[in-house]
Amino acid sequence: MTYRHIFLVLLLACPPAAIASDGPMAHLFGYRPAPGQAQRFEDGYFEHLAWHRAHRDPLPWYAWTVADGPRAGLFIDGTFDIPLDGLDKRPDPAGDAADAQRTFLPYGTPSLRETWRRVSPASTSPLAHPERPLRIVIYTLKPGMAARFDVLVADMARVAPPPQPMAWFAPVSGTALNKRVLMVSMKDGADELPAIDLESRIDAAVEATSRQAWRGTLAAAIVSVDAETWQPKPKLMLINRSIEAMSE
Repeated sequence: MTYRHIFLVLLLACPPAAIASDGPMAHLFGYRPAPGQAQRFEDGYFEHLAWHRAHRDPLPWYAWTVADGPRAGLFIDGTFDIPLDGLDKRPDPAGDAADAQRTFLPYGTPSLRETWRRVSPASTSPLAHPERPLRIVIYTLKPGMAARFDVLVADMARVAPPPQPMAWFAPVSGTALNKRVLMVSMKDGADELPAIDLESRIDAAVEATSRQAWRGTLAAAIVSVDAETWQPKPKLMLINRSIEAMSE
């Protein structure tokens, strides 16, 4: 049986709703610190976390700075693996916004607000070690190809388990919907051996007789692939355990 036949079987066995409709949510916010104000922005953000602690915010909050690419310098924070309405249930949203305006927003401009849904099982979360950098790979898809791409991702996971902790996300709001986002945990931001993009994984894991069919399926689904690295900001995270105490 060729890969093309296997792919069609998987598409019928794993309909789009089963792959992409019911995963946990992630809410991300991005800020561009004003020129020369990055440290004051971070100091203000650190102060703002005290508000969340005082109000016993149950949501986990992670923080990074984009290290490279067109968005380099952007500060991103986010909360992951929560219900769709989980953000609305946080304590005192109006008070949260007012304290943000008092503490760190005078030193930065809001530049991003996106909601993602996880569309792949994450038996090993890329956020299990939040002190590690993340490699973010963004696939822009051709119209009508999201379901096929999701099946390709699921099939790749069956053929070759991911070499690093990773998860796939689909945008829900705040950005173009014809995307899939791969988030990969990296020990130091440079340990991409083996490579984690889909084409490299196909080349490494698929038998030569089937490799061209896999490549063709991938090429038929995507418009472009972009990547960037997110450097963690451990002191600006608010999660249930002490990041400083985590081991590599």
